[in-house]
Amino acid sequence: MPARSKEITSLWKEPENKNIDHLIGQIEQTDSIQKSGKMSEATQDPQTFDRDEALKIVPAQTIRKGWFTLAHLILEPGSTVVDMGCSDGALTYVMAAFSPQVKFIGVDRTKRIITKARQTFKLPNLEYRVGDITKDILTKGR
Repeated sequence: MPARSKEITSLWKEPENKNIDHLIGQIEQTDSIQKSGKMSEATQDPQTFDRDEALKIVPAQTIRKGWFTLAHLILEPGSTVVDMGCSDGALTYVMAAFSPQVKFIGVDRTKRIITKARQTFKLPNLEYRVGDITKDILTKGR
């Protein structure tokens, strides 16, 4: 098995109580995501964004899932990703934190959940919308 594959495999076998900073360090070694400064709560300036700090509010399992999902996508800067049925919005938030050059839109049909996601997860490249894919996006008979 190539060295890179071993690193990725070991990442998924880390115990749940592993330090988040250690997990983030491993992720940075296995991908090319660049890290920059510290995030301002008031302005959420992308130039002063601290991804480690932003991800502290999310469980390690969700961080791994977001990283793994993004590892399977080829996204150009300026792309838009829509997460249909985003539920609490945590996974959408994680992907947005890992890819500040990509816009993420989380969509769920439950207004209460989307309102909570908007209050909890804030990034310059992230928004949440109330919508139902079966009614708003897909038309019947197609």
